[in-house]
Amino acid sequence: LKVTESFPGKFKSVDFGSGCVDFPSSFQTLEQLGYNGPYLIEMWTDMNNDYYKDILKAKAFIEYNFNNAMVQIK
Repeated sequence: LKVTESFPGKFKSVDFGSGCVDFPSSFQTLEQLGYNGPYLIEMWTDMNNDYYKDILKAKAFIEYNFNNAMVQIK
């Protein structure tokens, strides 16, 4: 969660997609710049033992936002 004057931020155990990263704009910018390499998304949590479920949820979030960003460009 975002750093402010009264909050030091939270970088670990934030539900994927609920933080302050603007994924659609980031994907649009990379596309407009002609980037065609791999993407790496880092997840950092130790709150849940069902990692596979969290990974699938994050993958679906990224795919949804990537696809929506591409639609906005076209």
